[in-house]
Amino acid sequence: RDLPRYRLGSDLSFRSRKLFLEAEYIDVMYEEGLEAYELDKTFYYGTMGWYFSEQLLVYGTYWDIHQNEVIILDTGQLRLYNYREIVQVASAGFSYNLNDRIALKGQYGYVDIQLEIPPAPELSNILDRFDYQVFTCAVSIIF
Repeated sequence: RDLPRYRLGSDLSFRSRKLFLEAEYIDVMYEEGLEAYELDKTFYYGTMGWYFSEQLLVYGTYWDIHQNEVIILDTGQLRLYNYREIVQVASAGFSYNLNDRIALKGQYGYVDIQLEIPPAPELSNILDRFDYQVFTCAVSIIF
Protein backbone atom coordinates (compact mmCIF):
# COMPACT_ATOMS: atom_id res chain seq x y z
CA ARG A 1 0.00 0.00 0.00
CA ASP A 2 1.23 3.45 -0.85
CA LEU A 3 -0.86 5.27 1.73
CA PRO A 4 0.94 7.44 4.31
CA ARG A 5 1.12 5.66 7.65
CA TYR A 6 2.57 5.86 11.13
CA ARG A 7 3.96 2.85 12.94
CA LEU A 8 4.35 2.66 16.71
CA GLY A 9 5.90 -0.34 18.39
CA SER A 10 7.61 -1.65 21.47
CA ASP A 11 9.19 -4.91 22.52
CA LEU A 12 10.32 -6.66 25.66
CA SER A 13 12.92 -9.36 26.08
CA PHE A 14 13.81 -10.92 29.44
CA ARG A 15 16.07 -13.87 30.16
CA SER A 16 16.93 -15.48 33.43
CA ARG A 17 18.66 -18.78 34.07
CA LYS A 18 15.86 -21.05 32.87
CA LEU A 19 13.05 -18.60 32.08
CA PHE A 20 12.62 -16.32 29.10
CA LEU A 21 9.88 -13.85 28.19
CA GLU A 22 9.44 -12.00 24.93
CA ALA A 23 6.68 -9.65 23.85
CA GLU A 24 6.04 -7.14 21.09
CA TYR A 25 3.34 -4.60 20.26
CA ILE A 26 2.89 -2.85 16.90
CA ASP A 27 0.23 -0.32 15.94
CA VAL A 28 -0.02 0.86 12.30
CA MET A 29 -2.15 3.93 11.64
CA TYR A 30 -2.96 4.96 8.08
CA GLU A 31 -3.79 8.44 6.89
CA GLU A 32 -6.54 7.48 4.51
CA GLY A 33 -7.76 9.73 1.76
CA LEU A 34 -11.19 8.14 2.20
CA GLU A 35 -12.44 9.03 5.67
CA ALA A 36 -15.25 6.45 5.45
CA TYR A 37 -12.76 3.56 5.46
CA GLU A 38 -10.59 2.43 8.34
CA LEU A 39 -7.32 0.58 7.55
CA ASP A 40 -5.45 0.62 10.88
CA LYS A 41 -3.81 -2.53 12.25
CA THR A 42 -2.70 -3.72 15.69
CA PHE A 43 -0.48 -6.71 16.49
CA TYR A 44 0.93 -8.10 19.71
CA TYR A 45 2.40 -11.34 20.97
CA GLY A 46 3.89 -12.80 24.10
CA THR A 47 6.05 -15.88 24.55
CA MET A 48 7.20 -17.52 27.74
CA GLY A 49 9.58 -20.45 27.84
CA TRP A 50 11.35 -22.62 30.36
CA TYR A 51 14.59 -24.54 29.90
CA PHE A 52 14.14 -27.76 31.87
CA SER A 53 17.69 -28.73 30.91
CA GLU A 54 20.26 -27.84 28.27
CA GLN A 55 18.44 -30.25 25.98
CA LEU A 56 14.75 -29.45 26.64
CA LEU A 57 12.90 -26.16 26.11
CA VAL A 58 9.12 -25.86 26.57
CA TYR A 59 7.26 -22.66 25.63
CA GLY A 60 3.85 -21.09 25.18
CA THR A 61 2.87 -18.22 22.89
CA TYR A 62 -0.18 -16.05 22.35
CA TRP A 63 -0.58 -13.55 19.53
CA ASP A 64 -3.35 -11.31 18.34
CA ILE A 65 -3.90 -9.28 15.16
CA HIS A 66 -6.68 -6.74 14.64
CA GLN A 67 -6.73 -5.29 11.15
CA ASN A 68 -9.17 -3.34 9.09
CA GLU A 69 -9.54 -4.19 5.42
CA VAL A 70 -11.67 -3.24 2.44
CA ILE A 71 -13.64 -5.66 0.24
CA ILE A 72 -14.07 -4.40 -3.32
CA LEU A 73 -17.01 -5.88 -5.24
CA ASP A 74 -17.80 -5.21 -8.86
CA THR A 75 -21.40 -6.25 -9.49
CA GLY A 76 -21.91 -3.85 -12.34
CA GLN A 77 -21.35 -1.05 -9.88
CA LEU A 78 -18.14 -0.77 -7.86
CA ARG A 79 -18.80 -1.09 -4.11
CA LEU A 80 -16.39 -0.87 -1.18
CA TYR A 81 -17.06 -2.46 2.20
CA ASN A 82 -14.92 -1.91 5.28
CA TYR A 83 -14.51 -4.93 7.59
CA ARG A 84 -12.41 -5.91 10.59
CA GLU A 85 -10.39 -9.12 10.84
CA ILE A 86 -9.31 -10.52 14.21
CA VAL A 87 -6.82 -13.40 14.33
CA GLN A 88 -5.92 -14.96 17.68
CA VAL A 89 -3.44 -17.80 18.09
CA ALA A 90 -2.43 -19.74 21.19
CA SER A 91 0.34 -22.29 20.89
CA ALA A 92 2.64 -24.47 22.95
CA GLY A 93 5.72 -26.31 21.88
CA PHE A 94 9.04 -27.87 22.72
CA SER A 95 12.54 -28.28 21.38
CA TYR A 96 14.75 -31.19 22.39
CA ASN A 97 18.42 -31.23 21.42
CA LEU A 98 19.54 -34.78 20.74
CA ASN A 99 23.11 -33.53 20.36
CA ASP A 100 24.95 -30.40 19.17
CA ARG A 101 23.66 -30.82 15.61
CA ILE A 102 20.17 -32.37 15.80
CA ALA A 103 17.05 -31.02 17.51
CA LEU A 104 13.53 -32.44 17.58
CA LYS A 105 10.74 -29.85 17.65
CA GLY A 106 6.99 -29.98 18.08
CA GLN A 107 4.20 -27.43 18.38
CA TYR A 108 0.43 -27.33 18.81
CA GLY A 109 -1.52 -24.22 17.86
CA TYR A 110 -5.15 -23.15 18.06
CA VAL A 111 -6.15 -20.46 15.55
CA ASP A 112 -9.37 -18.43 15.82
CA ILE A 113 -10.30 -16.03 13.00
CA GLN A 114 -13.23 -13.63 13.23
CA LEU A 115 -14.48 -11.27 10.54
CA GLU A 116 -16.69 -8.35 11.46
CA ILE A 117 -18.45 -7.87 8.13
CA PRO A 118 -21.05 -5.16 7.49
CA PRO A 119 -24.60 -6.39 6.92
CA ALA A 120 -25.00 -6.40 3.14
CA PRO A 121 -26.75 -8.97 0.90
CA GLU A 122 -23.68 -9.17 -1.37
CA LEU A 123 -21.55 -10.33 1.59
CA SER A 124 -23.95 -12.84 3.14
CA ASN A 125 -22.04 -15.92 1.92
CA ILE A 126 -18.75 -14.98 3.62
CA LEU A 127 -17.85 -16.97 6.74
CA ASP A 128 -17.59 -14.62 9.69
CA ARG A 129 -15.76 -17.00 12.04
CA PHE A 130 -13.71 -20.13 11.78
CA ASP A 131 -11.07 -21.87 13.81
CA TYR A 132 -8.65 -24.71 13.37
CA GLN A 133 -5.85 -26.58 15.11
CA VAL A 134 -2.31 -27.09 13.86
CA PHE A 135 0.13 -29.80 14.90
CA THR A 136 3.67 -29.50 13.60
CA CYS A 137 6.88 -31.39 14.11
CA ALA A 138 10.36 -30.91 12.71
CA VAL A 139 13.90 -32.15 12.87
CA SER A 140 16.55 -29.42 12.70
CA ILE A 141 19.95 -30.54 11.47
CA ILE A 142 23.00 -28.29 11.40
CA PHE A 143 25.45 -29.26 8.65
